Amino acid sequence: MDWDDLKITLAIARHGSLNAAARALGTTQPTVSRRLDGLEQRVGVKLFERAANGLSPTPLCAALVESLSQMEDGARAVERRIAARDTGLQGLITVTSLAWFGDDVLAPLLARFCAQHKLVSIDLINDPRRFNLSRGEADIALRIGTFDQADLVERKMADVSYGLYASREYLDRHGPPDFDKGCARSSTRRSRSFPWNG
Repeated sequence: MDWDDLKITLAIARHGSLNAAARALGTTQPTVSRRLDGLEQRVGVKLFERAANGLSPTPLCAALVESLSQMEDGARAVERRIAARDTGLQGLITVTSLAWFGDDVLAPLLARFCAQHKLVSIDLINDPRRFNLSRGEADIALRIGTFDQADLVERKMADVSYGLYASREYLDRHGPPDFDKGCARSSTRRSRSFPWNG
């Protein structure tokens, strides 16, 4: 059985979609889909249930995840042994980020970084929780806002802008938002809150 196919299976189980797995592996969604279809045909059993919001492991696949994780650890250990002559960076780096930024921006960059530094393994955790770097819960954290932990090196990475948009017809019908009043309708209209997405 091809380890590359099993690695793709593990990535899909972890990330819940073909696109997210492809980004984590530094490959493309069609490649991930094709490898999964080929594996399911060879083993003669479905490994994932397809749904509109992604893929979920079948009971069989869920039972395999722990063993696949152990195989992944073993494969990485072999790769590090083979590349031991490399005098560059080495070790495990745990990085935390927000899901959208981690999936869309960080994962491809980290995949390329690891390809250049064979002895480095990166554990990317996309989670809104604030991991404590001082206690070693993570090595690098990318967050919106400032850090409240002492003895950390903090660097601004980028500005993220948000905007509110509405059609002229919508504004004519509902009126412009009054942020001081929680974006409710103006006092000259019947009071009702309406949604704004940012």
